[in-house]
Amino acid sequence: MSAAPVINNDFPANVRAAINAALVACFDAAVHQANAYTAGGTATAFTLTPTPALAANANNVRYSVNFGLAAGTNPTLSVSGQPALPLMMYGSAGALIPATWTGSLITDVQCDGTHWIVLDPPFPAAISAATAALTGALTATGATLSGALNAASAAITGTVSAATFSGSGSGLTGTANSLTAGAANSVAWGNVSGRPTDLGSFTNGPGYATAASMFSSFNSLSPTSGTTYTNSTGKPMLVMVNVSYGSSTTLYTSYLYVNSTVVAQGITLPSNSGAFAMVAMVPPGGTWSVTKGGSGGGLSGYGVY
Repeated sequence: MSAAPVINNDFPANVRAAINAALVACFDAAVHQANAYTAGGTATAFTLTPTPALAANANNVRYSVNFGLAAGTNPTLSVSGQPALPLMMYGSAGALIPATWTGSLITDVQCDGTHWIVLDPPFPAAISAATAALTGALTATGATLSGALNAASAAITGTVSAATFSGSGSGLTGTANSLTAGAANSVAWGNVSGRPTDLGSFTNGPGYATAASMFSSFNSLSPTSGTTYTNSTGKPMLVMVNVSYGSSTTLYTSYLYVNSTVVAQGITLPSNSGAFAMVAMVPPGGTWSVTKGGSGGGLSGYGVY
């Protein structure tokens, strides 16, 4: 410091010394805040060389600093060769967190004895939740969340209400309260809007077996050997075919086909006038047929859908 306030001899020596020390501190603070010092060092270990030099990392010391680099992970600041202290800033929850910014930054920093606190941190440009937890209510009605919201491995709890979800991160797509979750996500059934509340209210498409979509009809069948039939019920159909024979000493084999593929087979016993049954599930629009070996007896059955 090139000049310092002076108190005349009208005061006792100890009073003059105390007043002079207070005035010097005020003068130093004014000098530091009126001049922006340029930080040196690296993105994780910044240095500062103010005039006059800092004697110790003391509480309430403040500088205006021009950081020419983006902050790295857990950056520190060493002033006048004093021990480096963590560069911190206040987060949204009011607690100190490691300072972060992109590009250059001009800001005041103040020492609390154990940290250098960035007093004017930039507003974050994006919210990245790749490893963080988003809790509470996230409301973005009328807004768009895209790209910046990455919840591939995050825990998202609370209420999510958004006008639009877009981008490929985590497979969140759709509009309003409609979510299509990727493999890394799950949506609690109790939070699905308009969900069926009982089995009878499911309205799945063809091929889905529910209480409302199958097993409501029971009809007799009179199939002819070698004839192909189509399941046009719009539902899965359980086909049960009874094959009967008269007395015979020959082994006869019968087959049940679904979509031209053998799915069941029956063989008669010699000198047996009994019968056997073959059963298969035929999908909506699928075909089925039966081939009866030998003569005598007949075919009958039921279709349940």
